[in-house]
Amino acid sequence: MRGARNWGCRLTVDVAYRGMQTAVLENEALRISILLDKGAEIIEFLYKPLDIDFMYLAPWGVKNPRRDVPAAAIPDAGFLDYYSGGWQEILPNGGPRVVVRGASYGQHGDVSLIPWSCRVTEDGPDRVALALSVRSPRTPLYLEKELSLERGRAVLVIKERLTNESPVPVDLMWGHHVAFGGVLIEPGVRIAAPAERLLAHDKIPGSGPRRLAPGQTSTWPYGRGPGGERVAMDVIPPVPAGGCEEMAYLSGLREGWYAVTHPARRVGFALRWDAALFPYLCFGSSSGEPRTIRGGEGCTPSRWSRGPATRRTGSRRRSGAARSSRSKAARRSKQASWRSCTKVLRP
Repeated sequence: MRGARNWGCRLTVDVAYRGMQTAVLENEALRISILLDKGAEIIEFLYKPLDIDFMYLAPWGVKNPRRDVPAAAIPDAGFLDYYSGGWQEILPNGGPRVVVRGASYGQHGDVSLIPWSCRVTEDGPDRVALALSVRSPRTPLYLEKELSLERGRAVLVIKERLTNESPVPVDLMWGHHVAFGGVLIEPGVRIAAPAERLLAHDKIPGSGPRRLAPGQTSTWPYGRGPGGERVAMDVIPPVPAGGCEEMAYLSGLREGWYAVTHPARRVGFALRWDAALFPYLCFGSSSGEPRTIRGGEGCTPSRWSRGPATRRTGSRRRSGAARSSRSKAARRSKQASWRSCTKVLRP
């Protein structure tokens, strides 16, 4: 039995939020809330010293897929039916619905909507860690990840392993979908990434006015506006009359990281990852009401043969994606790790 503690690092896995099992990890600097019954979605990334939650939260709040049934569900679009902001794992598809070998993959896949298994692997005042896992309902993919916090550090570390449990290669996209809100989307906020190219998405049916001319390729951080004007994409602009939307992609990453900082408030959030495994960033934003920035929609188009894959996460805020690659049959898994951290900027 784990002893109770209200200081240092601590965690709980028996919180109920909107009828869903929720895990909470925290230390002196951060509180991270994870919906275990809904894709292990991170709905809170709170920086305690400034009482700032970097995650976007939609006005309608968090929806429970078990009880909040949409009046008219969009075919293969459950992700949108239950989307409320936050940070989701995207697998086995990133983007609109596709059909692969006769199987329909809904928008952004399926693991973001189903319950994940959870167990506590470490619970001490100096470090806490949770091990999470899930199997994709429509593919032979098994995803495991560990989330951990250490005492005195405003850093969330995520280590992941993705395994193809079948003898057949699987085509997939794997990544993370992070939506930021609050102070990190205020005018003047800076976005930094070691990217070379910026590609604006083609015409988006039903979208509002855009900052970039569709389909262009330019040198990051600048692009061309609809009228040919130069547009700086590394600064959040004031909200124009009528709002504005954008979807673009960053490539040619020299390193796997990006940072979003608020110069006036002197606070920032960044994300760090393995750019060899996830070499692209997806940059989306909506400046209507509510205003959001999807600064972390990352997906990895890959073919994975039987076996696992690993990746590492670390940084202050994150928005990573991946690249197209083919794994050899002998490579049983892929691993990845991310580091997500928050920091007050000193003069």
